Amino acid sequence: MSDRPAKLLIIGLEGLCPELLTWAIESGACPRLAELRSRGSLAPVWVTAPGDVATCWASFASGAPPSTHGVVGMVPYAPGDALPEGLAHVPEAQGVRSLGQRGRAEWLWQAAERAGKRVVMVSFPGGWPAPGGSVVAIDGAGPLASATVRPVGAHLFATRTAPAEGATHVLRTTQPSGWANPPDSVRAPLEVALIVTGAAELQPTGYGWMAAPRDGETPKVDPTLMYCGLIVASGDGARGDEEPPFDTLVLCRGRDAESPVARLRVGEWSGWIGETLTDGGEPRAVRFRFQLRALSPGGREVALYRTAMFRTDGWAHPQEVADRLIDAAVEADAQALDAADGVAWLCEELARDGRWDLLLTHLPLPDGVLHEMLNALHVASPQYRAEAQEEAWERVRRAMAAADCFVGQVIDACADEDTAIAIVSPHGMVPTEKYVWLGKALIDAGLATYVNDDDTGGIRLHLPDSRALLGDHPLAQSVWVNLEGRSADGVVPPEQYERVRTEIINALLSVRDPFTNACPVALALRREEAGFLGLDGDGVGDVVYLMAPGYATDPRFCSLDSVDPSLVSADAVCGSAGPLQGAHHGYLPGAALGGFSTDGVLVLAGPGVREAGGRSASIRLPDVAPTLCQVLGIDPPADAEGLVATDLLGP
Repeated sequence: MSDRPAKLLIIGLEGLCPELLTWAIESGACPRLAELRSRGSLAPVWVTAPGDVATCWASFASGAPPSTHGVVGMVPYAPGDALPEGLAHVPEAQGVRSLGQRGRAEWLWQAAERAGKRVVMVSFPGGWPAPGGSVVAIDGAGPLASATVRPVGAHLFATRTAPAEGATHVLRTTQPSGWANPPDSVRAPLEVALIVTGAAELQPTGYGWMAAPRDGETPKVDPTLMYCGLIVASGDGARGDEEPPFDTLVLCRGRDAESPVARLRVGEWSGWIGETLTDGGEPRAVRFRFQLRALSPGGREVALYRTAMFRTDGWAHPQEVADRLIDAAVEADAQALDAADGVAWLCEELARDGRWDLLLTHLPLPDGVLHEMLNALHVASPQYRAEAQEEAWERVRRAMAAADCFVGQVIDACADEDTAIAIVSPHGMVPTEKYVWLGKALIDAGLATYVNDDDTGGIRLHLPDSRALLGDHPLAQSVWVNLEGRSADGVVPPEQYERVRTEIINALLSVRDPFTNACPVALALRREEAGFLGLDGDGVGDVVYLMAPGYATDPRFCSLDSVDPSLVSADAVCGSAGPLQGAHHGYLPGAALGGFSTDGVLVLAGPGVREAGGRSASIRLPDVAPTLCQVLGIDPPADAEGLVATDLLGP
């Protein structure tokens, strides 16, 4: 083993804090992570405020704070923009996927490419749309797991008596009629028909093929997706006076055999066949293959297999990588996998030839389970039930075991003794006790006015009568002054700007929990005062605020969207109401509660890494990229401001 690795494998996880990692290792749930920890180095990682997924991964990838890389919050907003619609329903994946385009910094993978390294990105935050150049990039879980890539699964079309198990659609035979350019056959052929997507079964009638009723209704089908076939006998295998056996299926679009899409004997595969699916939405180009798996001599038993339909573009760069992976997926002949197995399979396929220096992949575990279950482990949470604690821990254990299995699969498929391995979780998570809607504080202070929204039945911010606009998750944790000249509905004269900012800060810090008299807001300050958090750039508002642990901004509210007035409490603190869950956005770095924290984790192992090393003090998230670049022997991203954690590195 050399002092400098030949390759660097980065595996991103989500929501893993040091405390949970320690528990998972000690409980035996994560043997692969335990092994990496024992032969490598570990460091807690301070989350980058405001702590949402997009901001965190951008800070990791750039080695810089938000004021430099420009990504703050899941969804960008700037004064003067139209007020967003439907923000309460924006999926987190949307904000994460776009961070590569939203940011203005050089990313880790770009720095590696600039250094002449061969880079592969598999379902990694910021890796799609593809960075371009020579970087190989895959969006999502690929052809064995992603519904985007395989919008239609594999199907077996078979007659009821065909020797093929698991027929998903019944294939019927009848006497042919209306054919043009029929193929030669030494006996009268038979006809079959199918909807190639498997959207419906077809049955022969006196009027032609019709969709068979299902659950009392006749499905609507796209006639352009109907394939017809003729079962013919070539004369091969004929014996004496016996009728020659059927041995070939000629499959066509419609009833013209001049240019068939496939001509198959048992066991044979067609070439690739292309179709365009619409399904009432945007057209999607797909391709697939057929295999004839059974054909009886009398032609009454037929089994025709169609592979999954694979989308040909929009998920892999360069295009030849998509083609290669689709070929490999068909050769694997596997049923649809879950996302973790699908991503691991992609890593294995792309690393198989060894032509990579930096491979980055990601699995969002244990994040989702912690969002759902963390409060069940926190005594002060209204969701806590002593009798349910064992079950809650078991759910978390299974999530950690799944993450550990993924780590093991990827390492086994991609790494050798000359590969350095980095496990990165850019944030942890803390339980919540109460939700807060700070819009109520701005209303009470006369800073914001909400009016009835007839379209939704809720209330909506009325800009002409408001001096402040509250941004909460998925926006940046900010408040914007409704300044004249900055937006069409600006009402605050420039000379009143500082006074209004003071009023906003006072309003936020005046909120009190009616049960404890504690202030749910840990910090509220002017943007230019938030440089120590990296929140003094143009992506945040005029006032920055962060919450105290135990309190969270209510995800049912998005203050620039419609608000349900029935959820608004008299004092802004919503008590124990609502879908309380673990949270990681909106806190200061190092926030901790109930044995959990918002800190992330960096585990390093392999060449160039100190064995059995580590530190109890946290490094900052922007320190991770420069440290990994030092391991790989390249310069950090051009805009990086982080430091190299030399105490984690060897010898």
